[in-house]
Amino acid sequence: MKFRNGNARVPDGGDDASTIASAINTPPESVVDGDFEEVSTRDRVGVKKARRNNQEHAATECWFCFGLLEILKSCAVTLVILFFTVIAARYFDAEPDNTILFSNSVGFPVQTVTATVTAAAAATAQPLAPIIPGNVYMIRSISSLQPWTGSVITHLGNEVLLTATTKNTMSHWLVVEKKGWLGFMNVQSRLFLGHDRFGNLQCTATNHNGWEMFHFQPGGRRGQVLLMTHWDSLVPVGVSLYQGNAGLRKLVDSKADGMVWEFVKVGG
Repeated sequence: MKFRNGNARVPDGGDDASTIASAINTPPESVVDGDFEEVSTRDRVGVKKARRNNQEHAATECWFCFGLLEILKSCAVTLVILFFTVIAARYFDAEPDNTILFSNSVGFPVQTVTATVTAAAAATAQPLAPIIPGNVYMIRSISSLQPWTGSVITHLGNEVLLTATTKNTMSHWLVVEKKGWLGFMNVQSRLFLGHDRFGNLQCTATNHNGWEMFHFQPGGRRGQVLLMTHWDSLVPVGVSLYQGNAGLRKLVDSKADGMVWEFVKVGG
């Protein structure tokens, strides 16, 4: 007998059961080859997908690490710049930004002054008149320091100078108050008396900020010693040399003598 199973032919000559079963259950070679190729194709596709996923994941991690590295570099550069700025400011006796100084300095006590003050005001029996916010004053030197005795603080051009007493309103200062600190606004220019980064007096600010903050202490029966902030302390205002020129500035030397000033009321 002859049996057929697809393309497989059962050999002639026998009824052996095992031979017949083997012939029936054995798939054709074309079927086996097709199944193998299908499995191989699926494996290759899976490998490609896995490889592509790994590459995308690696790229994502790379960009994340790169971004984090850039942020760390920026922070490091900022810290280095800030460090050298503070060192340079301390070395050259300069102060930080005006608004920063104001926010950090308004809370400390204002009654302690370490600078030695020369009280050369003329002795009189009259009590020291208070400086009242809202009034307008001329600020006149009554110290024995020559040749500035009798001179008044004047905003002239782009400078703050000591000039002879005059009725010019550039020498008139409106007293204002902010959080317990006094400020002096020039009546003519509408700008506030203050100091620059190196302690030189200037009149450029449009607002009453940290570098425009003043306090005072008695300098005799008629006069006051003007005090300004310097980092975390108070120092007097006086005349000193800066780059070879004499001018009004903060006296940061602990042995410096502050000038004594008389506030002459001219309006209110």
